[in-house]
Amino acid sequence: MDDGPRISDEAIARDLVNRIQAGDPQAEAALFQRYRRGLLYTLSRMTADHALCEDLQQECLRLVIEKIRNGEVRKPESLNGFIRNIAKNLFIADYRKKSRRGENEDWECAPEPVDARADPHVQAARVQEAALVRVLLGELKHQRDRQLLIRFYVGQQEKEQICRDLDLDPKIFNRILHRARQRFKELWLRKANRRLDHFWVVFWAYGLYVCNHGSETEKREK
Repeated sequence: MDDGPRISDEAIARDLVNRIQAGDPQAEAALFQRYRRGLLYTLSRMTADHALCEDLQQECLRLVIEKIRNGEVRKPESLNGFIRNIAKNLFIADYRKKSRRGENEDWECAPEPVDARADPHVQAARVQEAALVRVLLGELKHQRDRQLLIRFYVGQQEKEQICRDLDLDPKIFNRILHRARQRFKELWLRKANRRLDHFWVVFWAYGLYVCNHGSETEKREK
């Protein structure tokens, strides 16, 4: 049975933004339902604290709706990326607050302040690390490792989509991703002569590098 042409994600996002700006409360509820699961999944990559993920999810969607009402979403078709960026900023702000109180111990996902670009030394360090990530990705022996890391950490693709595209068993996805991450860390240790204790931050910086500079390799992998 033909249900007609599929409406694109971008068209749905534009429609939701337009309706929310017009004051439609049902559109706000629809936005929450459409993006809440993906947002929770994105946050779960940053921290294993499920309660924190849920708190940040609620606050993120509240802020998104508020910004849409105020006309701050200038590219409605990119709403998904807009939501992810707010989520990252909220997570980083929460991390900084807890760091000042001495509450953080999870160095694996400890990010730099979102305004690190204001410090030229931090900016230079991030650019160097991003360049090293690019080199090391090219040196990974297995193409699947490279695809996994780029898709998951840079492209932020869903687990289901990655498994479908790369023909992976979802039941062992986490194990495969862990092995790819470990092989990358071993390369990092040999090249940089130091441990990679802030994996998420390095790939976050690399994602910004790709956005600013890009390359045909990353575009193909994503």
